[in-house]
Amino acid sequence: MSRLRSLETIRIPFDIDKTSPDDFFESVQKLFSGLKDLQTEVVTKSNPFCKVNFYMHEINSGSLISSFIKEIIIEDEEEGSLDLSEQNDSLMEYSNTVQDVVLRKCCNCPNNVIEATDIVEIVKKIKEKAEETKVSQIPNYKQPNAVAIAKSIENIQKSTIIIPRTESLSITRDNGKNIDIEKFSTSFDYDLLTALNQKSINELSEHMELKIKTATFLGSSKWKFILDNGKSIVAKILDEEWIKNFHARKVSIYPGDCFDADIKIKEAIDDSGNILSREYFILTIKGISEKQSEA
Repeated sequence: MSRLRSLETIRIPFDIDKTSPDDFFESVQKLFSGLKDLQTEVVTKSNPFCKVNFYMHEINSGSLISSFIKEIIIEDEEEGSLDLSEQNDSLMEYSNTVQDVVLRKCCNCPNNVIEATDIVEIVKKIKEKAEETKVSQIPNYKQPNAVAIAKSIENIQKSTIIIPRTESLSITRDNGKNIDIEKFSTSFDYDLLTALNQKSINELSEHMELKIKTATFLGSSKWKFILDNGKSIVAKILDEEWIKNFHARKVSIYPGDCFDADIKIKEAIDDSGNILSREYFILTIKGISEKQSEA
């Protein structure tokens, strides 16, 4: 097992008279979370056998400067496998370069607003960097998910809310490389982002038990459900006969009830096989039952 490490220092300026300590530390947390999500997406898609750890290294509350260590852990290769030491050693360079690409785009977007079309440009540049560093030669390499990148940028953007207009947040790497990030906004149309990156549609048919979380009593709009794994989803009911009976009060639902249903799952896939979006449609409701709580 090998470990690659990078130390980065962040500085977040703010108006001391208008910013509470809670707001400041939330800003640090959002930046930390955004960078971690971005790096995890980039590194694990490059090599699925790697993992990324982030450690808060030091917080200097006097100057409000903190530093963190990013660590990429690479599992030992099996005997007889391809020698990927050169590509794996380039992972840190690649992940740092991708982070720089993303942050620079946040700083240089028109009117300081980053949109779906900017993410497409970021994804294109990431592909170029993967080829330059030879990380793209690692077996099972995949491009990062454009939607995941957008979500990480939303967190980074939230960290800039407390920054005065005349100042900037700075991130300095241990090699002295520095990036300044001014206050910016995001305006992501996720439907457009999906359409711009989508290469194919995958449709699955399933039989599921869906616990009702939120019902819609007008029309056939989307309902919210909870899956067995605890994940919340939104699904549109296409069973017109059931909807008709429900609106006519011939069917009743109560807290804790579940649908026993046939559903269709529609997935939008990019050219690397990433799932950009997933939609659920309830085709037929077979029955309603009360979900038994586990002891």
